[in-house]
Amino acid sequence: MHVEISYSIPPAECATEGDNIAIPEIYANALLDYVMFRAFSKDSEYSDPGKAAKYYQMFGNALGVKIKIDTATAPNPEQQNV
Repeated sequence: MHVEISYSIPPAECATEGDNIAIPEIYANALLDYVMFRAFSKDSEYSDPGKAAKYYQMFGNALGVKIKIDTATAPNPEQQNV
């Protein structure tokens, strides 16, 4: 009999703003890009959709994910190369 399990555990909670996030160093830049994406996506006077999209693309690239923002916003997505 063979059993394969895939699971995840929640990250440790940060008690204060100064606490470190326990992630491998290799993901540090991806995390920063994601935080910047969220900051520029926020509904405020400082929001900037162009910068948010750039940081989201960089986040995806850092994780090895291909993100097609133009496909999501295209008027005729079936005509796009997916």
